[in-house]
Amino acid sequence: MYESNLVSVICIAYNHEKWIEKALESVFLQDHSSKELIIVDNGSSDQTSEIIRTWVKRHSEDLEVSAYYKSAAVPYCELFNEMLNLAKGEFVVDFSGDDFFYPHHLSASVERLSQV
Repeated sequence: MYESNLVSVICIAYNHEKWIEKALESVFLQDHSSKELIIVDNGSSDQTSEIIRTWVKRHSEDLEVSAYYKSAAVPYCELFNEMLNLAKGEFVVDFSGDDFFYPHHLSASVERLSQV
């Protein structure tokens, strides 16, 4: 069962230590307040998982966030589908750990998709 207007952002990261913090911050700073963030480190061999852990500790009181850490890489579609089963949102975004959102991305997307 999904929650109306809630956006579930699923962020899968693999060796994204250079970009993951900027990516997560861009989700946190969205002007659409009804959002959850599901983060997965997919068996990274760099510092991605540590950066995620630190970020989650700083932001978990201000944002609904769940983090998962895989010890070995899982095929992307398999992992995304696993996380999709955990998502509670009416809307779902597949968001890579080396990407970022402009501040109004989610609100503009929800507004447009609600018109369809």
